[in-house]
Amino acid sequence: MAKQHVLESSCDRCHKEVVTPFVRNPLRAQYDIPDGWIHIQANSKNTQEFAMDLCDECKSIVIEAAGRARTR
Repeated sequence: MAKQHVLESSCDRCHKEVVTPFVRNPLRAQYDIPDGWIHIQANSKNTQEFAMDLCDECKSIVIEAAGRARTR
């Protein structure tokens, strides 16, 4: 029996976990996250300050905050 490779993803905010079939795709390999999720990161001039994967529910908080920042 062949082993099936899966991708286990966990939201960095609410810790929701999703398991999806893993499809090897070199173009998406670095940030392969479930559909509807987002990967965000903040960089200063010399370092990466943080990086997070957020589920479809938690991403709305970041999108809303980004929208408020653009209108200031």
